[in-house]
Amino acid sequence: MNEQMQEELTCPICLEMLKKPIVALPCQHNLCRACAADIFKEGQSNRCPTCRVSFQIPNVTVSHLPRNRTLENLIDIHLKSKANLTPVLTSESANETYELPKLFEMAASYQRESEYEKAKKILKRLDEQVVGVTKCQVKTDIAKCLVRLEETEHVPQVLQQMVNVAVKHKEEFVEEDWNKILKDCRDMAVKLGEREDIIAAINVMHLLVQLCKENSDPRRCIEQLVVCAATMQELVAFIKNSKKKDDFNSFGFSLLQEISGAVENVTNIESHFKCRQLSRCLKCTGFCYNRLFHYQESIKVHQRAIHLMEFEYKKDVVLYRLYGLCHNNLGVAYSKLKMLGNAKTAFQTAIDAYQQVLDWDNETDKIERINLCIKALADIT
Repeated sequence: MNEQMQEELTCPICLEMLKKPIVALPCQHNLCRACAADIFKEGQSNRCPTCRVSFQIPNVTVSHLPRNRTLENLIDIHLKSKANLTPVLTSESANETYELPKLFEMAASYQRESEYEKAKKILKRLDEQVVGVTKCQVKTDIAKCLVRLEETEHVPQVLQQMVNVAVKHKEEFVEEDWNKILKDCRDMAVKLGEREDIIAAINVMHLLVQLCKENSDPRRCIEQLVVCAATMQELVAFIKNSKKKDDFNSFGFSLLQEISGAVENVTNIESHFKCRQLSRCLKCTGFCYNRLFHYQESIKVHQRAIHLMEFEYKKDVVLYRLYGLCHNNLGVAYSKLKMLGNAKTAFQTAIDAYQQVLDWDNETDKIERINLCIKALADIT
């Protein structure tokens, strides 16, 4: 490496080679995010340690500074070269060599064109060349190809490898990394659910829950776990035959309980936020119980969510749509068990809550929810 390149890849704070994640300042100079966190103050005027240009970081964490992935990939290639590993790979179909960026471009193109077998082969080569966050994404892309090719027996192994790498390199992850892997895995699970491959879908979600637990930001950890619970609710809606219901009964409910337990165990978080998110997880679990005809379990779970919200929010509890939804689902369970008095009370409470809720997406949604409860009450009487 020449002297100029060495200078470009050196952090101006620690004076060592830049370590991932690498952040780019507004002036386009780069430094290790860990070093940036040590010297910069949020909401105050700061200076670039290289050019001394002033800039201000808004009231967010340093991790929200943009990440220079191109520079990270160049460092990966340099480190591989130092270890006597070539950063180029040979195409099977021709005597050509491609550098890593070209291989990433080819793999992405093949996935867009539905040539997943070609994409899988290229991604497996890339897997041998990359490290850290990039390796996690490559493994996730391999799993996506396997799902598309319906080679689902290998998906859990590949995703477990991805989780292992993520745990080892989690300090390198920024929010966009977590979000992309979360979305990709969720999409895989939904695709499997559409095929009614329920066990494979739940396996994907189980590994995703493991990954979510590794997020060191407690708020983001909880939000991601709630997305997992909502995805499980989406999966149960795909189930049509009784054998698949047995699969969900055997594995799905234990995972939903694990998700709720993980949310409950998160510390150093504001109580209102935690209560609302835990109640959302319980509501998703209760919905799944209703869908698979476990009405007694649904009643217990929804009652717990309702009690949590009433204790936390007191008289303001009726302002939250979630409170009405839980009573609505509770009314469904009671009516199925022919507990008609309890069902009437639950549906009426849902209507009263819906009328006071402030967080509706639109007025149409509100009217539809109220009308469904009114119809349910009419059917009971």
